[in-house]
Amino acid sequence: MSFSESGSYFVVVGVRFVKFWYFDTNSDKALTGLNPCENRAAVLEEHRNSTFKAVVCGKGSFAHMTFCISNDGRLFSFGSSRRIERWLDLKVNDAFALYVTTQHLLCGCSDGVIRIFEPSTLSHVVNLPKPHPLGVDLSECTSPSAMVSLLPASDFPDCIAVTADANTNKVMTLYRDKSLYIWDITDIQRIGKFRSYVYHSACICAIEAINSRHFEHGHHGERQPVKSISPRIGVLSKGTFGRSSLIAI
Repeated sequence: MSFSESGSYFVVVGVRFVKFWYFDTNSDKALTGLNPCENRAAVLEEHRNSTFKAVVCGKGSFAHMTFCISNDGRLFSFGSSRRIERWLDLKVNDAFALYVTTQHLLCGCSDGVIRIFEPSTLSHVVNLPKPHPLGVDLSECTSPSAMVSLLPASDFPDCIAVTADANTNKVMTLYRDKSLYIWDITDIQRIGKFRSYVYHSACICAIEAINSRHFEHGHHGERQPVKSISPRIGVLSKGTFGRSSLIAI
């Protein structure tokens, strides 16, 4: 599910459907706090039998657009008329996650693939580097060359969540093996790893970037959250609203 930038509608996806739910702000019921919704199905045409797995509403000059991915590795863009304007094959076995900024559309896919597109045209911009291969003892990789030698014939964890901080040009990616990478895309032609966290043992359900303006400097110059929960990145563990906790990175 994804809400539009204006907050006037949201979009949900699933098995053989993409639905737009519009808030009726002009009705009498809206004045009482009960805001009714009307739903309209997207026109899927030959893609009507697809299973849609993730959706994001556009931002900025692309706020009228909506983007979806399907389980057969296809990326779709919808216009304000709810019709498919463009679609392309991501050339992956599966796709799992989407995130959009005012400049880039990021797609998290199987085998560690993350592709970046230009939102209005779906033109391919660049691929992010892949993470460490599966089944590798990272403590034994003492140099970058040792890791590179493993890459060609390796399998990589699926990217199951992706988010970004446009202010710092950082992209945060979560992989199925519970590893978390932060990539620096300041120079889109020279993307590098900013940090990685591979120690988490429990299931991670979601990640989210928090704007840096929520931080202030505390004692000894360290950055402290202004509110009780205002981390740079929030990682929601399994059972967050039960016994588990939110981890700030």
